[in-house]
Amino acid sequence: MHGYQQAASKDLLLHWLAPFGRSARLALGLLAPRVSDFSLTWADFKSQCWWMGIKSIPLVTLSAAFVGIALTMATVLELLRYGAVDMSGSVITPLLLRELGPLTISLAWSARVAARLAVEAQAYSGEPSDIVFAQKFISIRLLAGLIMAVPLSAFGLVVGYSASALFATTIGVSSLSDFLESSRMAVTNRDVAVYMIKLILVNPTIAVFCGSLFGRLCDGTDTAVAPSRAVTAVFLAGYFANTLFSLSVYLP
Repeated sequence: MHGYQQAASKDLLLHWLAPFGRSARLALGLLAPRVSDFSLTWADFKSQCWWMGIKSIPLVTLSAAFVGIALTMATVLELLRYGAVDMSGSVITPLLLRELGPLTISLAWSARVAARLAVEAQAYSGEPSDIVFAQKFISIRLLAGLIMAVPLSAFGLVVGYSASALFATTIGVSSLSDFLESSRMAVTNRDVAVYMIKLILVNPTIAVFCGSLFGRLCDGTDTAVAPSRAVTAVFLAGYFANTLFSLSVYLP
């Protein structure tokens, strides 16, 4: 009985460690010398860019507007109690840049991407080698995700900030100029850099790798399993990576 429990514990440990080992092999596959039949398919790349970029605009627009309005309402109503409502921009804007944008809008987009890529990875019928899979499947999707994250992150920031600024003037901020001025005084170049790095580099990379990884790990199983695991992994890895990055930047 004791031996059976030890074997079960070992299998459970291996089950939890398997994704880390597989993801390391896939990451190394991207750095390995190119396989002889490797080629970037323009049609596939264009399709990925279209889906990750243009098709994601409704999600980014609505989520950025709703997050901006919700944050503004909570902040302004609280500052009204202390007579400091005209400083709301200096509170709202850094929060949008540092944490709320990356942890809400960006991770929602990342979950969407990961779910789709998990299904695509399950249907992958090419050579089973992780190196070939990384170079022929992951590389083109990672490139598309990183490129599309640039305009989407800028667009989401504009929408979220505009929604915050306009809504703030309806619930207590004296004028739009006061909101803009307090925001300008509070935001630093480091805040903008953190926002861009998280949305353009960190989260898209997590999305592509989680989707591709769990599609491979769940190959041959129920098609509903891989997307759900990929989405779960995106949020857990995203929260951890974003928090760790913020700690490394803002803590002394």
